Amino acid sequence: MWLGQRDFWYDEAFTGVAIKQSWHDMMSILISDTHPPLYYFLVKIFAAPFNYSVVGIRLFSVLGGVAAVWAVYRLAKHLFNSRVARYAAAVTALSPFVIQHSQEGRMYMLLAVLIVLATDWFMIGLKTKQTKYLVYWGIFLGLSFLTHYISLWFAVLYGVVYVIW
Repeated sequence: MWLGQRDFWYDEAFTGVAIKQSWHDMMSILISDTHPPLYYFLVKIFAAPFNYSVVGIRLFSVLGGVAAVWAVYRLAKHLFNSRVARYAAAVTALSPFVIQHSQEGRMYMLLAVLIVLATDWFMIGLKTKQTKYLVYWGIFLGLSFLTHYISLWFAVLYGVVYVIW
């Protein structure tokens, strides 16, 4: 389906209305929203050359979906091998969840990329015991906190994995 073929649904419309405002007015709107602001900041910058159109806003998520496939490949390669990574990337690319959310003007694909990359850095840090990888993990986990609050649950899961490791 072409990105501009259907109108925004309610939550996408909120995204569109919010990012069309000035930075100050957008912040006033986002203060009352239940989601953190990182996605809105990034999509405001990205969609500006597209005049904040439906296509411009959704295209950001399309690129997030592509990045998610790459991030899954990277994680699977570090955990297993190239063959498993190719299969994991293919399953990700064909996932109805990824396909659907890659076509919506919402923060879910950005969150997916950040969490998968955070997990990759976390696992590399555990395996190599090099602090720099855990710093990268912390950066990506922090960015995920600024994208969606569900990432707080991932922080708990990382803690459990760390204790078990």
